[in-house]
Amino acid sequence: ERAAIGFAVAVVLRSQLAGAVVGIVLFLGESIVKFTLVGLTAASNALGGFTGGGFEATGPEWYQFLPVSIGDYVVGAAPGASLGLGGGFEQFILKPVPLEIALPTVLIYTVVSIVVAVFALNRQEIT
Repeated sequence: ERAAIGFAVAVVLRSQLAGAVVGIVLFLGESIVKFTLVGLTAASNALGGFTGGGFEATGPEWYQFLPVSIGDYVVGAAPGASLGLGGGFEQFILKPVPLEIALPTVLIYTVVSIVVAVFALNRQEIT
């Protein structure tokens, strides 16, 4: 999925470097955004009070469906893999995305990226 997104960017922008840079920026930027949003979710849970006398994980949240994050859930669901949440306090705040939802989402990201790349390649050959 990540490779397909990088490939689509590289083809559309006609630059291998752009594809690599977008992949790196997507990975780092999404990690920062996700960390911030998980912190805000934890803060809202703490300020809103805990239900039932104990803390209960929420989710899945919309930001868990970003490309890098959802790919981590699929990889983490593989047999013999540890929970792919990136460690930290996220696993105590958010429920993981179930594999039945994560896998089709990754496939959608992959197919859309490849279709965009193929369409861009076909347009380049025509002109």
